[in-house]
Amino acid sequence: MSRGRASAIIGLIISLIFVAVGVIAITFVLNLGDRTPEVEPQPDGGDDPAGLTVRAFSDYTWDELAQISALMESASNEGAAREIAREYGLIDTQGNLTTATHQLELDNGLTVDVRLVGMFHDTAAKTGEPAALTFMVSPIDVRRVNPTA
Repeated sequence: MSRGRASAIIGLIISLIFVAVGVIAITFVLNLGDRTPEVEPQPDGGDDPAGLTVRAFSDYTWDELAQISALMESASNEGAAREIAREYGLIDTQGNLTTATHQLELDNGLTVDVRLVGMFHDTAAKTGEPAALTFMVSPIDVRRVNPTA
């Protein structure tokens, strides 16, 4: 693969990461008026007072992940926010991030895996405050550019 193609692929991957972060940020901003107070989710999979159902990371909708993020950001401190993440299955009892992936369908029909890679590591562009959740898009496609070469 030529150096130019490799640079183009790396640029595409970085662009997709920015798009995914942008989608999450826009969803968060749109839900600012719906911020709910800190709640005690039921880890048995039942509905909690915020209207969320505790489930596997891959089964949450993007709106639900935005709601969980808003709950974490409104917590009194980072320890309380991490407890919310644990109750919703985003981290385990030792504080390790889930290794599960979430599917994201792109406009061109491709589906990519999205992973949770951090909490309170990035700064939200609009607020300047730490963002509760940071996601990463996995490589889109692992195949040769020219299948006959």
